[in-house]
Amino acid sequence: MDTKSKLIKKHDDEGLSKKELGQLRRILLTELLDKILADGNEDKYIGEWLDKKKTKIDKAKVAKAVGYDTKPDSIRQSFSELVKGYESKLLKAGILSGDSKTNAQIRKENLTAFTEFLNIRLNEPDYHWPRNVKGYLYRKGIWGYFLDIPPKEVTSMPSFFHNDESLERLLSGIDVKIAKELVKSINYESQSVIDEMSDTMTSHALSSLRQKLKAKTQEVVMLREELKTVQLELLQYRYKEKSRLKSGKNAFKAGIIH
Repeated sequence: MDTKSKLIKKHDDEGLSKKELGQLRRILLTELLDKILADGNEDKYIGEWLDKKKTKIDKAKVAKAVGYDTKPDSIRQSFSELVKGYESKLLKAGILSGDSKTNAQIRKENLTAFTEFLNIRLNEPDYHWPRNVKGYLYRKGIWGYFLDIPPKEVTSMPSFFHNDESLERLLSGIDVKIAKELVKSINYESQSVIDEMSDTMTSHALSSLRQKLKAKTQEVVMLREELKTVQLELLQYRYKEKSRLKSGKNAFKAGIIH
């Protein structure tokens, strides 16, 4: 019995761990992508799996075909590199058309997808929201949920967490629901404390470095001013020396004449 068959049987008999479920999804997704690549020249098949512009594989359609509660978010994040690899092959084969996106477009797509993710979860009464030490939504945790990775593996957060008013209002609303226990939550206090300490230490370290840089910059400015002063004094000295030598020569010539 191959790995896929074993995982499917275990899923049906006793259930799979998160890691095993991810492994099964990857196997099924790879098989599906291989089929898309093999049959990609058929127009009907292209329409079935690609987006309307034929610029990429439709994540929602693929997720539904993979099954096992696979969400478009999972395809977009956990299997992003796998899908991009196949999209690259389809592009080279002339099946996909090129579509270069700007950073602004990518940001908009990610923001839209994340907002949809939050709204869908708000309509799920049994969904558990990650809670930080202050009793509010653990931002890093929910971003990890969206990426379908453990929160501790999240290394950076997108800027729209801090500069998109619409998203900030949505997140603040979730804060209130968690604080008032209007939704279920899961404790991430320990992890959030570590993050805050890390952020604080990083902030202090950056502040210290900025102060050192400022001090060094001031030193450089002062040294430049001192150098200018020394150079000016040197020029003045040379001018005086030339004048003195010239006066001496003139006096010497005058003595010879007399």
